Amino acid sequence: MSMKSLPNIALPFLCLSLFLSGQLLAVPAGIFSLGNALDNPNTKIDERLANIRSYDFVSGFTLRVFWKDLETSQGVYDFSVIDEAVKRVEAVGQHLNLEVLQGVPQYVIDGAGSTYLNSRNEVTPVPWDSFAQSRFAALQNAMANHVVDDGSGTRLPLNQQSVLVSVDATPVGLNLGVRDLNNAIRNLPDYTQQRFIDSVVQGVGASRSAFSNQQGSLTFFAFSDGQAGVPVDQQLITRLDSIYNGTGQPSLAFFIENLSDLGPVPLGVGSSGNNLLTWTSLGGDTMMQGLDSWLKHTPSRDSQLSSLNPATGIELAYNTYGTRFFELYVTDLDGAMNGALDATGQPILSDLRSWNTTLVAVPEPSAIMTILLMGVMVLLPLRRQQRDN
Repeated sequence: MSMKSLPNIALPFLCLSLFLSGQLLAVPAGIFSLGNALDNPNTKIDERLANIRSYDFVSGFTLRVFWKDLETSQGVYDFSVIDEAVKRVEAVGQHLNLEVLQGVPQYVIDGAGSTYLNSRNEVTPVPWDSFAQSRFAALQNAMANHVVDDGSGTRLPLNQQSVLVSVDATPVGLNLGVRDLNNAIRNLPDYTQQRFIDSVVQGVGASRSAFSNQQGSLTFFAFSDGQAGVPVDQQLITRLDSIYNGTGQPSLAFFIENLSDLGPVPLGVGSSGNNLLTWTSLGGDTMMQGLDSWLKHTPSRDSQLSSLNPATGIELAYNTYGTRFFELYVTDLDGAMNGALDATGQPILSDLRSWNTTLVAVPEPSAIMTILLMGVMVLLPLRRQQRDN
């Protein structure tokens, strides 16, 4: 949770209040193993859960699943893969990050008033379609209220499960996040800046309302439609900053999926890196996913991943944006455990262990509360003495 400016003496009392109201929870931090979004029905295992690892340098697991696989028809949900992920991640003492990828159900596409082809040539409802927005909100609420057994016999709604620390809040209809790679959205006949911005704010709000106990993440790159005035992404940052990450407000992080040896870095106004930097300066967090596996990738990405060591990208993002959450491909995690060497011939395991320790070094809520309660015990007598005098 990020807190904007607050008098130091008030902090212990605020944090105690947040703790008692259930808002001071673990934040997503450390190295997370990135899950597969697709399951092969012809195998005995569920590939979406196959990348859970209990390595000592892994702090969590990112479950990725398509919306259409969770809602098989309108209002008919199958959250069994989420149930199983909660149990397995809880069993190894880690945290869970949930990313529901667009993969929009056919009934949502059929019911949308307008659609377009995104940069992957997928038919997608426009971001401001009211039917698609309402069904996205219904999905978020259904997931949040779904009761899960964590494996110990404790049954709680998903949004009250302590193992779940973050949920992707990227709304329906976007062109793979806040960006427009093939210029499809900005060229729609009913596109306006205000309509687009309002739809993003509404969609993110639906998720954050359902999962206010967890940190939300929004895939945020850069969006400029070429019109005069303040670019769309800058306007959107201003709107979102007024709603999230302040005292008593839900949290929202910006997520980006192209971490490498070379970036993301600030490249000037309107770049993805500058948007991340602006967001962090406003008190928001950032979350990163590797561009690809450092150890096994296509030759076209050699220059971006030439270190053969994810620690290079982690160091870059941590030093530039203060990023504490990193999704890595399981190839790199398994490689580290099996003695993989980086480009200098050094094992990558020790680097990943060191970084994971650094990333999770901020005390968990229980430790934080011990410190805060001690502070309250000291401050209350002082305030009482001042009052009596």
